[in-house]
Amino acid sequence: VQDFLQKIEAIAAERRIEYLDAVMYYCEQTGLEIETAAELIKKNAKFKARVRVDAENAGYFPKTAKLPI
Repeated sequence: VQDFLQKIEAIAAERRIEYLDAVMYYCEQTGLEIETAAELIKKNAKFKARVRVDAENAGYFPKTAKLPI
């Protein structure tokens, strides 16, 4: 799981894209099923939250309330 997450973070940083896009790119390049990637993401709460924020910003999920910074 950690190896997968590190690869996604590297892709996101290298290509300067969102984590959600990096996951889709990785799946296209390696042939990994999106469902399998989703299961790996669910195992890490921090990474899951990052992908959720990307999905909210893209309009895939309704935005959740956040505390002011």
